Amino acid sequence: MNIVGRWGSGRSSTARAVVEDLEKSGTEVYFLAGNPSLKVDPFSGVFELSFINEQQFPRGHSSIVRLADAFAVELGMGRNKVIVLDDIENIDHQTLAVVALAQTRTSAPLLYTSNAGAVADRSNPIIATNRWPEARIELKPLRYEEVNELVLSRLGHSVDAAVITRIFNKSAGNPRLARVIAESAAMHGSIKLRDDVWEMMAPSLWNTHLEGTVESMLSHLCAEEATALKTLTMLGSETAERFLKLTETHVLDSVEAQGFIALLGDGKGKTLITVQPPVIADYFHNQARSSARARIASRIQEVLGISEQELAQREVSQPEELDSLNVLRRESTVDDATLARYFQQQQHMHLTLKREAWLAQPSLANAVDFLAAVWDSPHDEIIFSEVFELTSIAADDDALLVLRFITLQAQWLAISRQELDKAQQLLMGFGSEHPTWAGHMDAYCALLETILIAVPERYEERLAAAMNSYPETGMVATILAYIRTVNGFPREALEVLDALPDTAIPLASKMADFIRGLALCQVGEVRQSLDWSLAKRADARSRLQKSDLYSHSYVAAIALMQLDLWDEAEQVLSSVLALARPGLLFVSTYEAMLRLTAVIVARTNRKSLAATFIREAEDSFPGKHPSKNGPLPGMQTALNSVVIEARLGDSQRLEIELAASLADSAERGYVFAAVSTGIVGLCIAPSYTLYDEVQRLVDARHNPAHARLLKIASFALAGSSDDLMRVVTEYTLDGDEYLISLLLRSVTRMHRDNDERDKAFDVETALVELARKHPSLQPSVSREPRAAVHLLTEREREVALLAGTLTNVEVGQRLGISARTVENHISNALRKTGAASRVTLCELVSGQPRSETPLRSR
Repeated sequence: MNIVGRWGSGRSSTARAVVEDLEKSGTEVYFLAGNPSLKVDPFSGVFELSFINEQQFPRGHSSIVRLADAFAVELGMGRNKVIVLDDIENIDHQTLAVVALAQTRTSAPLLYTSNAGAVADRSNPIIATNRWPEARIELKPLRYEEVNELVLSRLGHSVDAAVITRIFNKSAGNPRLARVIAESAAMHGSIKLRDDVWEMMAPSLWNTHLEGTVESMLSHLCAEEATALKTLTMLGSETAERFLKLTETHVLDSVEAQGFIALLGDGKGKTLITVQPPVIADYFHNQARSSARARIASRIQEVLGISEQELAQREVSQPEELDSLNVLRRESTVDDATLARYFQQQQHMHLTLKREAWLAQPSLANAVDFLAAVWDSPHDEIIFSEVFELTSIAADDDALLVLRFITLQAQWLAISRQELDKAQQLLMGFGSEHPTWAGHMDAYCALLETILIAVPERYEERLAAAMNSYPETGMVATILAYIRTVNGFPREALEVLDALPDTAIPLASKMADFIRGLALCQVGEVRQSLDWSLAKRADARSRLQKSDLYSHSYVAAIALMQLDLWDEAEQVLSSVLALARPGLLFVSTYEAMLRLTAVIVARTNRKSLAATFIREAEDSFPGKHPSKNGPLPGMQTALNSVVIEARLGDSQRLEIELAASLADSAERGYVFAAVSTGIVGLCIAPSYTLYDEVQRLVDARHNPAHARLLKIASFALAGSSDDLMRVVTEYTLDGDEYLISLLLRSVTRMHRDNDERDKAFDVETALVELARKHPSLQPSVSREPRAAVHLLTEREREVALLAGTLTNVEVGQRLGISARTVENHISNALRKTGAASRVTLCELVSGQPRSETPLRSR
């Protein structure tokens, strides 16, 4: 078995844990840890294995064959002997040859750890590990939520999201680096505990303790490799083609193999390289200036033609105060981490140029240009105040520029400063001075009211009157589509979007793409919504557009949850939550994503992590809603309470609280949010109270999207077995099938917890019938093992009952079938039930009397 991972990935810890477990079980382990200083000493590892003594085989007078013979004899004496080699790249070749020969002769089990990406030494076939049959376990970088859990476990208290973001990005998901960064930051006072939460107290996480850690990581680099990393640090990022003018190909290949650089596409068909993890770049940046550094800079300028000023701009050490630009956090791949770093560098340079241009000439055009550049970042009160106060509007300024400037200022006042009245006065004042734009101003007022308070009364009349105000911009129509979607009229919203003019301004087009995904999901076209949002999400990543990435990731997560793909939804959400808050227009999307993530992680009993996301959600919206509910699905806070505070389906108080929350949302016109959240809540924590409220909301909008799900919920909750089986038998796929499967599983558990065994059996039977009719649902049913047993064929049940104690050959002899057929039956049974082992499978099946049929006769 080969455990593969980068420096700090935990591969050595994993190997030592395996050794400890083996020794506890009585297995004799021959363990050898590699060491760079011993690699150059021939046979040094052999004597560390302790199977020989130096009197019998004196150093300098031993041969590979004699030592291999002795080791083979040792391995052949007795049973349960295992060889474990940690860090195989740092074990001398002679020792590896001895182990290879002895292991080949005895077939003793071998476990070894190696560096991911390390290039095998093909010049010496004796140590070629591919001669050994193996299973491979690759330790990948941690994702954002995994870093969150690691830091929480090390520091003992909750950690502010901004701190987690910095640790995650600096470590690139490397477990050891994440741990050391967190612990050293606490030790040096960069973060401090306030009200049981670790918060940033310094502008940077860098400290002297990290120097030793990075130096240990880089200790085995040769001079050429270290120079290559220093050069790339100064460049920030560069195309591979241009960088190879500064270094040799074999040097670049070596540092890449060791995991210290990463590759990414720049969206223009070129491959960029950058230093990875980013803390290495911080290390080089914090080193004292030297003549070597000056020589590198001179060579860069000479070979690549980069001016001293441009190089200075490139050499930005990812300033911690610009964590607002940490974007496109990786999901689980190095490419995503590298993309985030590249985005940060490019965005910083872009912002710097735009700000310098505005400072040099604070014209309206330069102001709008600069504001557009920072709009994807968390609001900066000083910057925004400065721009809005010092920018003058001239009489001959372009009308669209004036419109953009005024609407940006209104968003800032309403959302960031919590001054909705002032924002509306600003908009309507501009409309009075420019009557032809009055319709646009009223539409923007309606949009801000919808985001912050409630859907405006008679909004259809207001916006219909505004449609004549420069319809070619598409902005009024897009705002109408958004409010219709929020208000529970998705089909009417799609009609507006389909008629959007080709001349629509970019902001209108961006909003329209987001609204289309939401509306498709609301009308029941969940798969189409998912395809649309994932395609737009991929495009946003390639263009480095953070607000678009946020909005389309949010829609994709909503669709994935409706398809009962909770793990995938968590992956999509976690891939963007390390990004700083998006622009002001999308800040409510950010809050909704945080709350949805809290629901997802709480389902797997990660309650403390869920509480962290909820706390961040509560602090995320600068202008608090007058209620606990916002305009988008996921912003109903009572759903978080149901999942986190109560055992699913148990708490009547929390059921009533969620139903009241949905009623409040509906009263404010947030019908889409209420129905979506209510459906998910009903499927996770079913109750009569919640069902009644969701049914009322759906009836009020005459939306047939979830009609059959609600009918099934009604019969399942009541335990009406005949009616339930009838609607399940007649059911055809409509996009809600995965939610229905989740609903039936939850109702089964609810009845079982209430000691209503007959009702539980009836609902479980309907669940099995649904999976039999629609095989694509079988993996979902396997999450309820007792129900999944009913999916087994009679022969699979027979084989499973014997598989817990007999081998495949013995089962085959007992049943008169071949061992290969037995293997196929066991594989199918494990897949259908989700059982982790043959023993577990046997226990599941033996819990059902052999005479009991999978389904009761109806």
